[in-house]
Amino acid sequence: MTTSTVFVFAFVLLFLATQGNCQCDAVSNFKITQTATGQKIQNKPEWKTIVTNDCLCTRDEIKLDCTGFQTVETVDPSKLKVTGTEGLLNNGDVVRGHESVSFTYAWDSPFQFKVTGSGVACS
Repeated sequence: MTTSTVFVFAFVLLFLATQGNCQCDAVSNFKITQTATGQKIQNKPEWKTIVTNDCLCTRDEIKLDCTGFQTVETVDPSKLKVTGTEGLLNNGDVVRGHESVSFTYAWDSPFQFKVTGSGVACS
């Protein structure tokens, strides 16, 4: 094989190998965990929620379904801003691969948050 043929072949293999590194869509590959902090706010347990971007790709405009979400504690709006039934995580700013955003709220039981959308940027 000529040098240029080997180079092209190597480039194609490298290109194909890297394409599998970011197979994330707008709602998959998020991990949401919640734990009780041990604090009580207005006699309700406080919950710490951690939303992790479990993908190599950078995400932004991460939206959560907040239908029925209630809290007696003010949630930091830079972490979760709830408007109607939708919540915007991290002010819509980027959350890089395997990074997390956390916030706390207080209610009788943990709310089951679900990601409903996000922007995906792979490089």
